[in-house]
Amino acid sequence: MNLSLRTEAETDIPFLLQLYAESRAAELEPVPWTKDQKHQFLEDQFGLQRKHYYQFYDRARFELILLDGEPVGRLYVHTGIEIRLMDIIVSQYQQKRGIAAWCFEQLFLEAENTNLDITLHVEFNNHARHWYKRLGFVELEDPNEASGVSVKMLRRARSKY
Repeated sequence: MNLSLRTEAETDIPFLLQLYAESRAAELEPVPWTKDQKHQFLEDQFGLQRKHYYQFYDRARFELILLDGEPVGRLYVHTGIEIRLMDIIVSQYQQKRGIAAWCFEQLFLEAENTNLDITLHVEFNNHARHWYKRLGFVELEDPNEASGVSVKMLRRARSKY
């Protein structure tokens, strides 16, 4: 596989919207809205999320994940006192091919080179939470005592051990 990253551009918005909608499809399945209502909701949510990210994460990298030069996902990372994985989405048509693992390898190399820890938030019911644990992330709070719908996870930079 020939994987790479590139900074997203305005011309990527249709792909990014489609990717976002795809990632929320299962969540909206039981909602008794029309197809048009769901599309409008997803378009609005995508726009609000995008506006929030660009407004509050001034040092973030907003990148497309490319497979053989074609977009298959997005990787949003903010670097400050830590490397914060803001979001990663791989198209459902490209999952289970090692694409997300490759993205994490890139983040792990960055963490080692900068001596920065990596953090992320994941919803309690997201199956990726268990995968993150296998990658070396630890939960920073007890999910039974946490307020909200997600838990913060941390993977220390290897050079800090």
